[in-house]
Amino acid sequence: MEHLCIGYTMSLGDEGLNLAVDLKPPKSLYIEVKCTVDYGRYELNDGTVLLLKKDSRHYLPRCECEELIRQGVFEHIL
Repeated sequence: MEHLCIGYTMSLGDEGLNLAVDLKPPKSLYIEVKCTVDYGRYELNDGTVLLLKKDSRHYLPRCECEELIRQGVFEHIL
């Protein structure tokens, strides 16, 4: 069974798909983040444009932040 999962996830692209991510649903849809760099303008899915400056804080939908957190642009404030 494990080899089927690995084969399936790797067939979805170079990096595959991690099926183990977010096994528990998030407690809230919005999170507070702190910008770690001067990133500049960033457009959200709804068309809102933010100016992301180092040390600025934002309360945003989790789905808008996840990639920027992985890139090191945002730090999740707990």
